[in-house]
Amino acid sequence: CADLFCRFTKVNLQLHTLICEYHFTTCKDIPGDLLFLIDSSGSINQQDYEKMKEFMKSVIKKSAIGQNEVHVGVMQFSTVQKLEFPLNRYYSKEEMSKAIDNMLQIGGGTHTGGAITDVSQYFDASRGGRPDLRQRLVVITDGEAQDQVKGPAMALRDKGVLVYAIGVVDANTTQLLEISGSPDRMYAERDFDALKDLESQLALELCDPERGESRLGLPQKHKILNLNFMNQKFHWKP
Repeated sequence: CADLFCRFTKVNLQLHTLICEYHFTTCKDIPGDLLFLIDSSGSINQQDYEKMKEFMKSVIKKSAIGQNEVHVGVMQFSTVQKLEFPLNRYYSKEEMSKAIDNMLQIGGGTHTGGAITDVSQYFDASRGGRPDLRQRLVVITDGEAQDQVKGPAMALRDKGVLVYAIGVVDANTTQLLEISGSPDRMYAERDFDALKDLESQLALELCDPERGESRLGLPQKHKILNLNFMNQKFHWKP
């Protein structure tokens, strides 16, 4: 690597790998709920839709899935919402991956706020959630929501759910911040190929971003370095 950008990126990748290796040996026994809410609107082409599916499967592969460990659910949204499977449907990585492989794109508009409102119920105990454990929502979208997202996202966070917002290509960064409620849980990516860079990183974050530093023994500054260098400071935008 000859330039500063390349050298910093290499350092960050090495640090990220080290942190993730430590994560996978110390966080595997922390249970919790994880729901993916993915944009299935017509603006996403088929190749990029498949990349979102691969991203979800990769995060699942890197997580400790099991009846007494991490539970995962998936909902798609466009103008309408479609629950693919709730948190208490599958307890193996193989079943989850097969269900994701069988997903079909919906098409239509981008009603992100309505989708967040709808997905909220699936964190409740009556719908398969475990409110007494860590609960996370990961929203992936490629465009601007055609409805309001701030109120629905705030209501969900008030329930104790931590929300991550991943925006790709033309996603509205203001709305991403309104969804996540924190820049630490907001990711703006230039294209769907960049999702691959987030796979291990998101798995690390899902090992409890607010209390994980003390459990992992990782200083907060390492987390900030990892997040900011990879996803914000070193994205070229020609």
